[in-house]
Amino acid sequence: MREAYAYLQNEAEKNPSALLSVQERLHDQPFILVGTNLLKPQQVAFEWSTALPPYLYELPLELRTLYQDFFQLMGVKQKFDYRDYMVVLQGIQKQYDKKRLGEKLCNVVVTLVRLLAVEMKTKLLSTDDVEKDCGSIMLLDNAGLMQPRSLLCFNDCPWVPDDSSFLYVSTKIDYHTASVFGVRTKKRENILRIAEGFKIPFGQREKLTSRIKRILEGYNEEDEILKEMLQNADDAGATEIAFINDCRHLEGDHLLDDNWRMIQGPALCVYNNAPFQQSDIVGIQNLGEGSKAKDVYKMGRYGVGFNVVYKVTDVPTFLTKGDEIGECLCALDPHSAYLTGASPDTTGIMLRVNDTVKETYSDMFKCYLHERFQQQGSTMFRLPLRTREMAQKSKISHTESTSQDVTQMFQIFEKQMLDILLFVNNVKKIRLIQIPESEEQAEEYSVTVSISPEDEINKTMFVQHVQNTSRDLRQKSLKIEDIETRSVSYTVKLEDSRGVSETWLVFQRIGFESDVQIPDAVKDAFLAGELAMLPLAGCAVQLPSFTAKEKNVAMRSRKLYCFLPLPGNTDLPIHINGQFILDHEARRRLEDGGGFRKAWNMTLIEYVVAPCYLVLLNRVKSITEENIQLLRNKCNANSVGLSTDVKSYIANFTALFPSPGYSAESFWRTMSTSVYRLAKSSCLPLLPILQTELGKSEVNWHDPTSCYFRISLSNQNTPSQSSFQLLENILLDIGFSITACPDQVYEGFVEAGVEVNTVTPLAVINFLHSATEVLDLPQKIEKTSLMSAERLGVLIEYCKLEDKFLEMIHETPLLLTNDGILRRFSSEHPVYITEFMDLVPENQELFLHQSFIALFTQAICLDSCAMFLKFTPADLADKIESVLTKELYYNKKKVPYNEEFGGWLKRLWIFLRQFAHDDEKCNTDDLYRPLENWCLLPVLQASGDGKMESYLYQVSQATKVLDLNVGTTPVDISQKIVTALKTLHVPELYVKQTYNDIDVIPEKDIPQVLCANLSRADYVLKALSEAFDDGVLNTDCATEEMCNDILVYFSQNIIALEIDDDSDEMLRNLPLHLTIGKELVSIADSDAYIISSHSKVLQMDLSWMDCCDVVFISKQDHKLIDLYNFLDCPEMDAVDLYLKYIIPHFQRLTIEGKFQHMEYIKDKIWKECILSTGERSFRLQETLRNLQFLPKKDGKWYPTSHFYDPKQPVLKTMLEEERFPPHPYNTEDWLTCLRNIGLRTTITCDMYLKFAKEIADEAESDNYSEETEEKSVMLVTYLFNKILTSHDYSADNLVGLLSAIKDIRFLLPGLPNEELHDLIPAHGQKIGAERSTFICFNGSVCTEYSKFVWSVNTSLSAYADPTKHYSSRIDGQSILKALGVKSAPSNYLVATNLITLVNHITDFRDNMNHPAELKLRVKTVTEHFKFLKEHFPLDKETQLKLSWSKCVPVMDGRSFVEPEKIVIDLAVDDEIPPFLYKIPLSMGPYSELLLCLGAERHVTVKHYAKVLHNLFEETKFTDSKLHPNECMLAFKAVKKMLTTIKEYGSETAHLLKRLPLYLPSQSLRMFKSTDLVFNDKPSFKTVKLQKEYVVSLRECGLDGNDEEYWNLLPADVCPRMLSNLVEETLLSNVTTEISCCANHLSIKRLLISKAFQAAVLRLLTHELLLKGKLPEDTIQLETEIITCLSTLTLQCVNDLRIGLSYKANSLELPETSVDIPCFVKHTEGKELTLIYINHSKELKGMVEKTIATFVCERFKELEHRKDVLHVLLSNEDNHMLILDQYNIKNDEDQEDISEVSQLLPKPGDFVPISDHHLFQQSLDRRSGFHQGEYVGYEVGCEDDLPTYLYAVILEIIKPKRGEDELIITRKYRIDIGQRAPVIATTTDLYKFSRPEKNNLDQLVPYESKGDDEESLSRLRSRAQDQKQKSLLQLKQEVTQTLEESWRMPETERRKVQRRLYLSWHPDKNPDNIEIANTIFKHLQEELKRIEKRNELLTPKHFNNWDSWAKKHQQQREQYREKMEEEAEEAETTDATDGKAKKI
Repeated sequence: MREAYAYLQNEAEKNPSALLSVQERLHDQPFILVGTNLLKPQQVAFEWSTALPPYLYELPLELRTLYQDFFQLMGVKQKFDYRDYMVVLQGIQKQYDKKRLGEKLCNVVVTLVRLLAVEMKTKLLSTDDVEKDCGSIMLLDNAGLMQPRSLLCFNDCPWVPDDSSFLYVSTKIDYHTASVFGVRTKKRENILRIAEGFKIPFGQREKLTSRIKRILEGYNEEDEILKEMLQNADDAGATEIAFINDCRHLEGDHLLDDNWRMIQGPALCVYNNAPFQQSDIVGIQNLGEGSKAKDVYKMGRYGVGFNVVYKVTDVPTFLTKGDEIGECLCALDPHSAYLTGASPDTTGIMLRVNDTVKETYSDMFKCYLHERFQQQGSTMFRLPLRTREMAQKSKISHTESTSQDVTQMFQIFEKQMLDILLFVNNVKKIRLIQIPESEEQAEEYSVTVSISPEDEINKTMFVQHVQNTSRDLRQKSLKIEDIETRSVSYTVKLEDSRGVSETWLVFQRIGFESDVQIPDAVKDAFLAGELAMLPLAGCAVQLPSFTAKEKNVAMRSRKLYCFLPLPGNTDLPIHINGQFILDHEARRRLEDGGGFRKAWNMTLIEYVVAPCYLVLLNRVKSITEENIQLLRNKCNANSVGLSTDVKSYIANFTALFPSPGYSAESFWRTMSTSVYRLAKSSCLPLLPILQTELGKSEVNWHDPTSCYFRISLSNQNTPSQSSFQLLENILLDIGFSITACPDQVYEGFVEAGVEVNTVTPLAVINFLHSATEVLDLPQKIEKTSLMSAERLGVLIEYCKLEDKFLEMIHETPLLLTNDGILRRFSSEHPVYITEFMDLVPENQELFLHQSFIALFTQAICLDSCAMFLKFTPADLADKIESVLTKELYYNKKKVPYNEEFGGWLKRLWIFLRQFAHDDEKCNTDDLYRPLENWCLLPVLQASGDGKMESYLYQVSQATKVLDLNVGTTPVDISQKIVTALKTLHVPELYVKQTYNDIDVIPEKDIPQVLCANLSRADYVLKALSEAFDDGVLNTDCATEEMCNDILVYFSQNIIALEIDDDSDEMLRNLPLHLTIGKELVSIADSDAYIISSHSKVLQMDLSWMDCCDVVFISKQDHKLIDLYNFLDCPEMDAVDLYLKYIIPHFQRLTIEGKFQHMEYIKDKIWKECILSTGERSFRLQETLRNLQFLPKKDGKWYPTSHFYDPKQPVLKTMLEEERFPPHPYNTEDWLTCLRNIGLRTTITCDMYLKFAKEIADEAESDNYSEETEEKSVMLVTYLFNKILTSHDYSADNLVGLLSAIKDIRFLLPGLPNEELHDLIPAHGQKIGAERSTFICFNGSVCTEYSKFVWSVNTSLSAYADPTKHYSSRIDGQSILKALGVKSAPSNYLVATNLITLVNHITDFRDNMNHPAELKLRVKTVTEHFKFLKEHFPLDKETQLKLSWSKCVPVMDGRSFVEPEKIVIDLAVDDEIPPFLYKIPLSMGPYSELLLCLGAERHVTVKHYAKVLHNLFEETKFTDSKLHPNECMLAFKAVKKMLTTIKEYGSETAHLLKRLPLYLPSQSLRMFKSTDLVFNDKPSFKTVKLQKEYVVSLRECGLDGNDEEYWNLLPADVCPRMLSNLVEETLLSNVTTEISCCANHLSIKRLLISKAFQAAVLRLLTHELLLKGKLPEDTIQLETEIITCLSTLTLQCVNDLRIGLSYKANSLELPETSVDIPCFVKHTEGKELTLIYINHSKELKGMVEKTIATFVCERFKELEHRKDVLHVLLSNEDNHMLILDQYNIKNDEDQEDISEVSQLLPKPGDFVPISDHHLFQQSLDRRSGFHQGEYVGYEVGCEDDLPTYLYAVILEIIKPKRGEDELIITRKYRIDIGQRAPVIATTTDLYKFSRPEKNNLDQLVPYESKGDDEESLSRLRSRAQDQKQKSLLQLKQEVTQTLEESWRMPETERRKVQRRLYLSWHPDKNPDNIEIANTIFKHLQEELKRIEKRNELLTPKHFNNWDSWAKKHQQQREQYREKMEEEAEEAETTDATDGKAKKI
């Protein structure tokens, strides 16, 4: 290599141009030997100190010394720049794509990133500059992946939760490096993502502080803020509001920023459950207006609303959450001093909130009390209280607000809370909450208002009507006098948390009555817009509680309301509300100053308030009535205080009438007079008539014209004063109207002019004569006005005083029947007189009242006795249905006894007994016959739970009821039977229910004579049977002895039972029979057998009996033999018992019972039966064979045929233990018996098949083990060695067995070697599995071919390979066929295995690039191709499958491609991965096979078209842009395709005709070529079409004319030319021509001049010569130029407008119409070109430019020389001189110039910290700046290290007249990248001052003979001059500057001091240390002197300045070291160059 380098170096020195061809060939080839690596020129640089193998290297010293010229010529750079770093980073990203980088490679990437950042900062490059030049910047993320920098963020706040979409930059990359690339921080990224615009400009858009301050002056009441917030909440529709005094100081750091800590302190919080709407957001920003100013109904219109919060805070905030705007956090900052981002124009922010934001900034949201209040659909205001510091700075209020102030505000507001909710529209609850600073239990006081649902609906409808009226009134579509009258009343209940409860009645009304005359002043005010109120008013009155304990309801002062209460009281008994005109917007009192305002208030009171007052009185009257009725119901038992309470209610009501006596001119005198007059005219019954008697009171209501005022009656003729009082009460009660109103009501009527009536004696007498008409009879006397019998007696006694009383008694309402009904006496309806009237209580109207029996007893004897009847038993029978329900008690056998009828029943039997005794002629049958079908007989009978219950039996069923008082003989038997029957609960007569408790029950009396007794056994049996049938027989309590006694009783009386044929059935039916299981049962429905009680079977488990349909009765007592013979029950022996009943129900037995029975059968029954023959022995054996008596572990029982003989070895191995008989049945004694009854001992083919399936199942289960594999080997070995060789099985059975097991997976697979298994697991096997997946015979391949099919097909292990076993009864081929085993794989199977292998490698092992792995891949694939080659030719299916698959290894096995992407003869440089490759060396032997599969021998344009097509296919579904790497591939494919066509001609291009061609567009998307447009008309600029524009070929690396290249393509695939689609169309009328001006005439002369034509010819010839296209004959070229210029015609017009239109349909393109100064038009059919010139819009030079453009279009070679033509056209002569002297630059030079210009920093960019030491700190004459100069502009605070921006001096501002012009006060207008320039002073600006290199040379200890002595001398002289400068002069400058700074503001003065301090700091002046120390000491002394002027410089200032000086010194030292290194490198280079020249 060195000889080659030396040769080429020699050639480079002699003739560098001769190596150009070498440069082209070696440009992208590795030929530079560095160490052991051959590198490309792009990987090497002459100077580079960092080693980053294998990417970037430094050229070794030897090579760069000996062969520098050669390597420079080959492209080796002096140093690497950012482009090189970008290439490496993008190459790594492309290579690894989405793969994780290793640790070593990560370090390489981090180093590259840091170098790139340094390069960008050094060259002042932005990310846009780098990415525009080199593509996307790729950085390392935290997961080790390469990502575009725009997708990454820096994790600067770990407490912000991670988002799955966040990609963090690697932690190895520091923040300063990441910030160079514009990587956003995590906090900022999170803020950008949580909401749109996160901080949305928000605030009150008016000049705030002064306006707010003036507004607050009108608020003097301390609780006004609470009322305003309440009205806002009500207007918003909130139903709940809470005021919280939060005294806490909350902690936390999770805030949006530190400014939000202000909300953490004490605050007044206001919560309401209504969210903000968008209109509210807008309205709250309109100071003083809001969103309610025009809504006359909203109460908020009376005040300025929300702005009152500024009384306590300067920064109100609120959190709201609703459906319309979501959840938002808003804050207002009128001062623009507390919120980040706030400004005078935007005085607040609004934050969109979600769960992530809440969790991230949890400490900030804790302040909004989310744990106490529901957030959804609500708003929480937090008003941070104004601290002392805030108050000092506040422009709103200088008053501090504290938590104690809020507490005092709460105390005032609390007193009004019970009144404040009366007239609001929506709020239902107010809460006051105190949260102490110590966070103890919060104190709360609340008031809640509730309205019934019905009232709520009515109120809502009324509010809606009012709102609609308000809207119509606002829109002036409704007049004030046309408002429809509507009203609503509702009851409001107020309750507070302290137990206080009040009820209020509210009435509201809107509108005037039609007859109301509205004052003209009011109408005029409405028309003029001066008045916009609603005629809306209302009243509210407190209602007394239900239990009115007090004389009067305690009353608070009643107030006047405008929705909320106004200050002061009204002295009225009710609250008044209305839309009144107030004297101040903050609400004080009614306006009464005159004019329309007072007229409106007076009209509203007279015509709206007064009617409301009257209606309210009427409603209160109704409520008073209801309360009195409720009180009467409640106090019915305690009537002592009832009258007092009623009077209290009446007094409370009458107190609500307006009191007379107001002044004549007052509002309330008008209202009082109007109320009383309306009361008369409306005739409303408002006057109470109170009636009281013994505490029972009743109130009636009358209008003023229909009642009487009370007068004294003491002069009336009455028996006594008490009788008179009672009589007065009776008169009131019967309807005589006497009012109970107080005197003030009477006076009120008199004052209003209303007449009233008084009481007179004549009115009382007349009313008594008409009383019968008034009383509504018949009805209860209590409900009549007489109320009671006593009062009736008084009235009758009073009537007796009248002379004609006896005449009047007939048909008088004085008859009182026993039902308490007052009736009229009548002979047509007589009544009964009897003491047994209670037997028919429902017919009490038929009986005279008992209290009047004595009074009318003698009357029965008179003729008038026809009005009375005697009550007889016959009447009782007719009327009993009124007492007993016929459906329940009639014709029923029995009914339950009802205790309510107990007394009545006794009274009934007493009445019947008394009637029988009184009537001697009456017999028993006659007595009971009318009642025989009624259930009247009391009986005791047990219920289902054994409890004795009482029933009523039908009288006719008495014989079935036992009277146990009557016994039988002998007495002991009788007693036992009685006890037994009582225990069994047989129905018995309940004798006590027929007598009273005081009566003595006789031994035999009615009704005992009707019942049965023990002397009749048949009756007793029937009674028992009836009881059992009815389900009442208590057999649960029956004992064996008891039942035996009863059966013995019936056995002894069997003869009596035989009389009745049903006796045996009744006895069998009774559950009195004892079974062998000791149960008492009935034998009615089953057969019964007698079993001896001594049988051994009875000693074992008897549960088998539960399923038997017969009954086994235990034979115990011989006395019952006759009875069971009578019942036909025989006996049964043991054998029949087992065969018929025990064995069939064997499974019912317990485990122990089964074993006992089987032992009994084995030892007794079996041995007895086995010795005998016969049917019973055979039946027993067959029965036992099928009997399931052997248990298993699963708890089930099985017959002997289910088990196998454990003595068989094979079965013992294959079967589980549970398949053998369990212990103790596995003993020999039992096995002998079991073999005779079905135990299995042989093996079958089915069993073998079952064993195979079990192994397969076990292999797939969790029970897999080594034993499973052993079983498989054992079973397969047994198959080949035993079954297939045994003669116990037929050949057909063997083939059938093989066919049956071939698909069972019970075989161990044949696995490939470990290497192949690592590449891809065997078919069906899992990676890293601890066990193998079993396979089956069918489809498996023999062992030797497993390496070709292992991934797609199973292979057999050696033990299962049939070809390994030959000793069989059938041939091997038959075995293979039966088992389905493949002897060799097919080509298709091998191809499938190959494709599967490649797909697995691509999907799962793509990042495993170990050399051994890659080598194994290639080897394995080539072996497959070798197999296919040996079995060539391939079938079509295999060939097609391979041709479509990625099966060819490329890049040494790192990747695989389809065969069609392989070209046999292809240069490596022409590869386009991953779409086009040269055939790999490993695949060379199989090239013919690849050609068969789709590969090509030579590359064609089709390959490049296919590359483009593949790119299109990859992006067509996502419609995404090509990423940079894809762009490079597309550009390369386009370049190769077009250059190939250009090189080989049109025949090559024809190959594209049948292919779809896709090309990249300018938007970097792939489109079909014919769908793209090429702009061949640059003058059209970029026309917006529905098609995309094709990419520029310059991007593809092609120079020249794009149009020429595109025209090489066939027409059917060529992009469409823009000029073929659209054309310019003249839109103006140009028919009117005006004369051309002189300038245009001169241009016409110029065009036809010979000089100009010659100049154009010279310019065109020059361009053709440069391109090598100069024609031999220039005469023709000259002719074309003359013809072109001479055919131009100029025409002037006044209007010239053109547009673009489609050529196809002449449709104009939208938005293309424009006025232009010039337009070129080619006249059709004429050799003439018109140039229209627009005189009205002509621009200077536009005519010349248009002509130049026309010429360039005519001669394409001049396309880039339009500027030269423009200059030629602008000058009438000296054209050749212009061409001689004109410097024509090419495009590349211009681009280089633009690139150089872009290297300059942009104004506003940050100055790197590393360059801060370059700033000149001094403030002398050197601090002046000139226009256009770059300077540093200081921003930041004093205490922190300042930040500097690049700035450009635009202008030096001259001082005003009279101002001193000082250096430190001079001002400049500078550009810092903002829209407007900034004015800055000298103290903010810094001059860049770089240390001179010569000064650096003084510091470097370097000596050389070649030094310039003259230069060194000059440097020494300059240094000496510096030292000799006058120290006195320098000190004077420092002192003068400090004195001048004293006249400057403090901040500016501090800057001057700092700059002087830094300017002379010793660390900043290492070259002048002596002078610096002297001046610095002087400066310190001067600063101490200045301190005496009370300007103290703290130690903090000096410490900061010292620190900055130290940093500047370090930066300066680093700068010097860098300069020294560069000097050394330059010196080394010079030495090397000299040595090379010597060589």
